[in-house]
Amino acid sequence: MFYRYANEFNIPLTKPVKHLSKGTKMKFALAIALSHHAELIIMDEPTTGLDPVFRKELLDILKDIIKDKDKAIFFSTHITTDLEQIADFITFILDGKILFCKQTEELLKQYVIITGPLNLKEVVQASQPISFKETSLGFEAFFETSRATEIISKYNLSFKKPSLEEIMYYLVKSNNNNK
Repeated sequence: MFYRYANEFNIPLTKPVKHLSKGTKMKFALAIALSHHAELIIMDEPTTGLDPVFRKELLDILKDIIKDKDKAIFFSTHITTDLEQIADFITFILDGKILFCKQTEELLKQYVIITGPLNLKEVVQASQPISFKETSLGFEAFFETSRATEIISKYNLSFKKPSLEEIMYYLVKSNNNNK
């Protein structure tokens, strides 16, 4: 099994591991883990420092692995776009405390960022956003989607679905403001 993965991942088995690139070392480690039919693979920052092409390849490999319902991958990363692409669940830990643990799709639907002109600042702030930021062009307000629907339609405000990175930013900012 190891040799099948080594061949599939183009790992040069004649080179000592210490002479392999970071990406090839990651492939090597993955080939070893997969060859043991691991049901749980734990990875720390698996895509950090990888070139964009191999990073995408690795994420595709990991997606194929988790198609098997008997296998799971747990990995920690600061690259939130990787999590959005591959994670079924996101657990966000801040200062040693779990801030949330949710299905990725549910989490991404839960929040909205509203933008608007400064003359509507007080109206929006009165609706108690989770976080509020004044900009040179107006404001950004971070809300739970269910709390924002009425104010968006009433004042015809612009809104967007935040990325995972934006969700984490606003929740951390809000958490720090509440200390």
